[in-house]
Amino acid sequence: MLSVTFAFVVATALLFLFASTRALGVVGAFILLCLQPLVFGGLLALVGLVYYAFLRRRRYELLPRGRSPADARMSRRDNVLLLAALGVGAALALGYSQPTSETAASQIIGAVRAAPRSEVIVLRTPGGLLEVSRVYATEVFDATIQHEILGLRIGETMPRIRLPAVYRYHIELEPVWRVMRVDGVFTVVAPRVQPSLPVAVDFAGMQKDVAGTWILLPFTGADDLDTLERSITTKLAEKAKSRDYIDREREDARETVREFARKWLVEQTRWKRVDYATIRVLFADEPAGSIES
Repeated sequence: MLSVTFAFVVATALLFLFASTRALGVVGAFILLCLQPLVFGGLLALVGLVYYAFLRRRRYELLPRGRSPADARMSRRDNVLLLAALGVGAALALGYSQPTSETAASQIIGAVRAAPRSEVIVLRTPGGLLEVSRVYATEVFDATIQHEILGLRIGETMPRIRLPAVYRYHIELEPVWRVMRVDGVFTVVAPRVQPSLPVAVDFAGMQKDVAGTWILLPFTGADDLDTLERSITTKLAEKAKSRDYIDREREDARETVREFARKWLVEQTRWKRVDYATIRVLFADEPAGSIES
């Protein structure tokens, strides 16, 4: 905040005190208005009133040599145009700015309301599911978005979202499980592992930022982040189905199925005293999973 305040003092000095640096002051003031339109807009208006009330009260001024009254009128006109430009910049910044969670207007007032009972849909899972593994990962999603006006490229923005995700994998209990016992070794061929969609995410740990062409950020940054956020569900589903993530969880899933087979398939039969180590598990999508019963 100290650096922003210092930038405000410098931009104000360049704008009001020195005619040769007024253009730089306009640019600096516009950037500050984009950051905090209400705060810096009010401060600039206050400084402008003080400046014109105390420092520009004289109606007659001693013209330097070579300067005509027409030049003085042109200077006053330029000042009016600069103030108008600042006003337009403040209006644009205020119109495109988004309230943040730090402002009082955006604080949560009440609890989230539940959906009407008629809109709550409950579906039965035929046969049930056996959750066999989970994968915890912090995923980073980024994109590069190019912006054009009338076919001319004016810059690009690079939104990025970082959030914790939990991938859950299950197998269906309804399909037929093949169990074979050869030479005292049980072989269980289970259905293939499938991801539970949509992937669970922890929005409390989500971090969002956007970089790119500075002039575009106040106007398109929030929309570009929203566009990237809407694509997260699809991208997480693609990752959950990928061979990389399936292979990562496969051995843990195999161990879960082995425990399930020992408790529910073996101990419920006449082989209750079978050695736990003699049970092996294969999945239907593995090459050995095509063993015929």
